[in-house]
This record gives sequence, C-alpha cells and structure tokens, in this order.
Amino acid sequence: MIFESGQPDGRPSAASKRRPQVLLAEDDPQMRQLMAGVLEAIGYDVTVAGDGQEALDILESSAINLIVSDWMMPNVDGVELCRRIRERQARSYVYIILLTGRNDSAALVEGMEAGADDFLIKPPDLAELRVRLHAGQRVLDLERQLATKNQTLSIANQELEAAHAQLRRDLEASALAQRRLLPRPADLPGLRFDWLFFPSSHVGGDTFGVVRQGPTMLAFFQIDVAGHGVPAALLSFTLQRLLSGGGLQIGGRPDSGGATLWDPAAIVAELNRRFQADEDATYFTMVFGLVDEGTGRLVLCQAGHPPPLHVRRSDREVVMVGDGGPVVGLFPDAVYENVEIDLQPGDRLVLYSDGIIECCGPNDELYSEERFAASVGISMDLPLTVAVQDLGEQLSLWRGGLAYEDDVSLLVLEKK
Repeated sequence: MIFESGQPDGRPSAASKRRPQVLLAEDDPQMRQLMAGVLEAIGYDVTVAGDGQEALDILESSAINLIVSDWMMPNVDGVELCRRIRERQARSYVYIILLTGRNDSAALVEGMEAGADDFLIKPPDLAELRVRLHAGQRVLDLERQLATKNQTLSIANQELEAAHAQLRRDLEASALAQRRLLPRPADLPGLRFDWLFFPSSHVGGDTFGVVRQGPTMLAFFQIDVAGHGVPAALLSFTLQRLLSGGGLQIGGRPDSGGATLWDPAAIVAELNRRFQADEDATYFTMVFGLVDEGTGRLVLCQAGHPPPLHVRRSDREVVMVGDGGPVVGLFPDAVYENVEIDLQPGDRLVLYSDGIIECCGPNDELYSEERFAASVGISMDLPLTVAVQDLGEQLSLWRGGLAYEDDVSLLVLEKK
C-alpha cells in the first residue's frame, strides 16, 4: 500500500511540493506509521512502501532519490533492495539509509557491499535521523550540482566539437587553396621540375613556385615561414601570391635597352624591408633564383634557408650551393648576396625545407643534410618524377609512417 502526505484527498499541498522527498520502506505497519510521522515532522514529504519490491516499483515511476529502508522485510529485504537499486540504470544517484537492529561489523560490511550509504539502529534517535538525512541530502545536492555542471559541460563540448568540425572544414578548404597555388610539375623546352609537399597540419608555412619571366627566363623560389598552422600559412599565402604575380617588380631594374633585369638579392632585400617581424608578424627563410632554361645559367640568393644541392651529372657529385645568409624579417639592415652556377644537361638543383633534414626518425635521430644529400645522389640516374617520389618514400620510411612534425617541401629543377 502507498500513501503520500499532504491534503486530505491525497494530493500533495503546494507547501509539500517544495519539501524534499523520501521513500520509506517498512513492512511493520505501526513502525511505518511512526517513521512516516517522524519524517514528516522533520520536513520531508514521505512516500511509503510495505517491502522492497513495492519500493522498487515506486522508484520506477518517481524521481525520489532518498530512501530509508528496513533491513528485514518479506519478498525483497533491505539488502536486496540496495543491490537491485545499484544494478539498475538510475537517472540520478539514490542515497540509501538502512534501518537495522544489528550493530555488528559483519552487518555493516554486508550492507555497504550491497550498496547502502548509511546505517541507523532501530528505533532511530530523532536527532540522529535528522542529521543522517541532512547528510544524505547534501550528497544528493552535490550530485545534482555535478550533474548540472556535467550537462553544461556536455553542451559546451558539443558546441566546441561543432566549432572544431567547422575549423577542420575551413582548414581543409585552405589547404586545398594553398595546394592550388603551387605550380604544376612541368616539362619545359629547356627545363623540367617536380616537387613534394607534406604540411605538418592542414595548412603549412612552406611554399614554393616557378614563374616564367621571359621567353627563356624562369624565376623560382622556396619559402619556409617560421611556425606552423594558420598564422604561418597566412604569411605563406601572401608571399606566394606576391612572388607568383606581378610582385617580382619589387627587385627589377631596367637595362639600357628598356628590358627588366632581375636581381635575386635585391628582391630578397626588398622582402626583408617589407616584412620586418614585430609582435604580430614572423620571419621566414627562403631561396630565390633565376635560371635561363636555354643556357642553364642560374643566379640565386639564399636567406637562412638550407643550402640547395647542385647534382652534377658530369662528375656525379652533389654540391651544396651558397653559404646561408640572414633570414628574412629579423634584421632591417641585412645584406644579401647572389650565387651563380651553370646547370649542364642532366644537372639538377634541389631546394628543400628544414622539415626534411630535421625529420626525426629512429631514436629521435635527425635525417640530416648528409643523409639527404646521399639519397639525392643515389637517385640521380632515376627519371625526375621517379626520383622525387623515391626521396619522399625514403623520408616516409625514416619517419616510420608518423605525421611530420614540421612542413616538408621539396622542389627539384632539371636542365634538359
């Protein structure tokens, strides 16, 4: 039998709705009536059950989460009631106080293992009952607060996941746009080129290009912006568009016949003037050069970038070109110099970012300039596209298939 205190017709009063609820499971009618009155007196809205099974039925259709239960009851006793409550998937935590005439440690262990939270010896002292119930109510209040915070956190996580998903889509779109800016591998009348590009994140700070500047003249560049991700990519985008468009005018000067003479060192110096790093900007390394695809005459300027490799087919040597030079964007008065070489038929010029030579492999060992130069030398007899792919595969094997920690870019020019 179930009854609730409140108005004479059994409906709870407005005042009782505001009071905490407790479920009393007690098979003895007189004790049940006495305990219900005591619980009412100390401020609780009471629902009663005649045994554990009745209590379980009530819990199925109510939001009560504070229970005072007798230990010894027919059908389902207090210990079994605890066990079944803990086994079910409750909406919220249920705090259980067991009433028992036993006060031995074995009873305590048995009840706690079944899932009881607290014990009171029958008949309970009124003051002690009030204190134990208040303690249970504090636990439940904390549980509700935690549940509310968890719900808030769950909503925040869902919003954050949605924002991250949108960011991933934006980054993927940016990576596609960045890749579209790169030149297509080409086989020109006097020169062919190919490349590799593996950004460490969706978008990277490495970029490169090959731009025609006249009937036989080609400009080429490779840039590595310090840092990773979006900030580096934004500067990389800017430099790519500047150097691939009409931006080469920044380093040109007319000759006596009115034609434009390109000076790689002057172009790098002008970039250094324009892109001095401050708290909102960053620096970058680069190689910028010009090559006459007809004669193979090549002039380049190195600015803090790894030295390009000249693969000489005639003597089968791999030679480093340039001696460094200052990075772009840190030193306003930096001086840059040109280096000239002649590409013979079959020769290659290999430009690469430090993401290759600083790639960590076994035991955190770096790939290194020496190992990379040796790989370039071994691949010199392979067709250019095959050689470039082979270099990429060798680096991937060295990395062990893991994602790259830094942007990896490789641009190779070959004189025909």
